[in-house]
Amino acid sequence: MTADPHTAVEVLTPAMQWGFAGFAVLLLGVIVGLIWRVIVPMQRSLVSVLEQTNGTIERNTLAIRSLEDRTVELLTLGRNLSDEALKRPCIAGLSRERLMRMADSAGD
Repeated sequence: MTADPHTAVEVLTPAMQWGFAGFAVLLLGVIVGLIWRVIVPMQRSLVSVLEQTNGTIERNTLAIRSLEDRTVELLTLGRNLSDEALKRPCIAGLSRERLMRMADSAGD
C-alpha cells in the first residue's frame, strides 16, 4: 500500500484546521490581554498629563493677560506723566530733541 505523493492526507486535515483556529483564538486573547494591561493604563496616564497641561496653559494665559493689562496701565500712566510734565513752563520750553539728549545722557 503505497500512498500517492500527490494526494492530501485526509486524516489530519480537520485536526490541523481546528488546531490553527484554536491557536488563532489564543493569540487574539493574548493580544487583547496585553492591550488591557498596557495600553489602557497608559491612556489613563496620558489623559491625566493632558489635563495638567491644560491647567498650566490656562494659568499661563491668565498671567499673560494680567501682564498685558498692567502694561497698558503703565503706558497710560507714562503718557499722562509726560503730558503733565510738558505742561510745566520749565520743561515746555525745551525742545523734544533736547529732552531726548538729556534722557540719553542720564541713562549712560
